[in-house]
Amino acid sequence: MMKNHRLAVVAAVIALLALAPAPELLAQDDADQIRTVREASNAAIASRDIDALRSTWIEDFNVTGSSGRVYAGDAEMTAGFQSSFEDPEFTTYVRTPETVQVSANGAFGAEEGAWVGTWDRADGTMRLRGTYLAQWQNRSGEWKLASEVFVALSCGGSTGCAEVLPNHRDTTAAKLQESHWSPDAMLVGEIEESDLREAPFDEWYVERYDAYSPDAAAVEGLGALDDETQIEVFFGTWCGDSKREVPRLMRSLDEAGFPRDRVRIVALSDHPGVFKMSPAGSEHAFLIHRTPTIVVHRDGDELGRIVERPAGQVEQDLAAIVAGDRPARPYGAESALHTMFYEGDTDAVQTPTSAFLEHLRELGDTESLWHYAYYDLLLNGRPADAADVLRVFLTLHPDSVRGHRFLASAHRELGEVGEALYAVRRALALDPEDRGSLRLERELLGEENN
Repeated sequence: MMKNHRLAVVAAVIALLALAPAPELLAQDDADQIRTVREASNAAIASRDIDALRSTWIEDFNVTGSSGRVYAGDAEMTAGFQSSFEDPEFTTYVRTPETVQVSANGAFGAEEGAWVGTWDRADGTMRLRGTYLAQWQNRSGEWKLASEVFVALSCGGSTGCAEVLPNHRDTTAAKLQESHWSPDAMLVGEIEESDLREAPFDEWYVERYDAYSPDAAAVEGLGALDDETQIEVFFGTWCGDSKREVPRLMRSLDEAGFPRDRVRIVALSDHPGVFKMSPAGSEHAFLIHRTPTIVVHRDGDELGRIVERPAGQVEQDLAAIVAGDRPARPYGAESALHTMFYEGDTDAVQTPTSAFLEHLRELGDTESLWHYAYYDLLLNGRPADAADVLRVFLTLHPDSVRGHRFLASAHRELGEVGEALYAVRRALALDPEDRGSLRLERELLGEENN
């Protein structure tokens, strides 16, 4: 019954958009107005303003929530939000539109996008994420929400995820099992150090653990790690930097006598769609975007982290963190964008101002933004987000062949063949012999002709 209701809502949106005889959209200002009302809706939820929120929808507004529950009409929706507003753990919902279309007769609109709900739980900040589809109606020149369908796709940051998304572990695990990786080629999820001593991982782990001689002074400094300190290690058994640093880290902690039960080791996937993810999603709470990332925290407060590679040696950086002297954090611009996407605050990325671009330059390492766009976004099925980041990157680095080529790939995933061809030809204008761009152009021309 619930499935049929969701299909009916989706079909209704498609049918309403098809009412007019021509497929062209009306003036862009209609879509902009819908986005503006969506922003007002987000703001009303954040400020717990139920009256402002109710002004964004029609009287018989209905929603299918991520749990499958159907809220029919203004009264049920109002009661639902009032219940959330009274929940001391609830923070907000943010809905970020990716596409907004308006029917040719200007009466109906369809919005698709990503959403995130945030709760401050006792064991951390829980973020439930997913996708949504909304139907809008033009009521006497004012755009109002008519219906919405929300689907939850992932959750992280708290054990409460098991309550709101009971099968979130199984969903990711199923994707991993469908990959071309054999079970013995990659570890995924929370593991023990002993797992790395089993074949085939022992070939690199044991040899590098045994061969490493930590800096004695730094190891002594690690003695200041108290009983409340926890270390989180996010890495990939497929990652060269992880293979170098994780054995060194564990050898250093062992020599310092740091208890193994206060070190959590989480192996992340290398499979597209769940790249740098684990079945439990614990990496989300720590905003992991590079491997390895080693996070040191105490009583819920982060003391510091080592991202990808230490400034000196891993034990020296750890000792500096313990002493309150955090090493400089690399990939500043990339980290800022990753946080913005995680929190659903991406307006500055979609419409970057000169002040925002200067801020990214000040954060540093803007050259790495192509890497984040391709590996963290495009490979994980987020081409619209990848395109936004790549446009920012190309504004800062307009002569990047790789940037234009990856932007072309993002447009291709979005079905925008014309834009993809334009982008790949920008890459070829910079380097006529770039093999990846030449191959992509041939493929795009074939798709255009078909």
